[in-house]
Amino acid sequence: MIEHQQQEGILKIVFNRPEKKNSFTGAMYRELRELLIAGDQDPAVKVILLSGAGNTFSAGNDIQDFINSPITLEDAPPLIYLGLLQSSKSR
Repeated sequence: MIEHQQQEGILKIVFNRPEKKNSFTGAMYRELRELLIAGDQDPAVKVILLSGAGNTFSAGNDIQDFINSPITLEDAPPLIYLGLLQSSKSR
């Protein structure tokens, strides 16, 4: 559901669920987290570019996925993602 490639210092991450307007599932949050951590720690990566497949960046959360997979505050993928963005180093 997430594609990525690294070329010439750019890590391009593409949300690839155009049929669902690239809405995020818990699995996508976890995968995005790992990609962002790897990109942040890789000195060859100078830019991380986020984009969505099709005509939509992202419609937000996939509500049905979150209903089917209840989460606790400690493992809430959106909160983990926001914490990662906050702690990411600036270059």
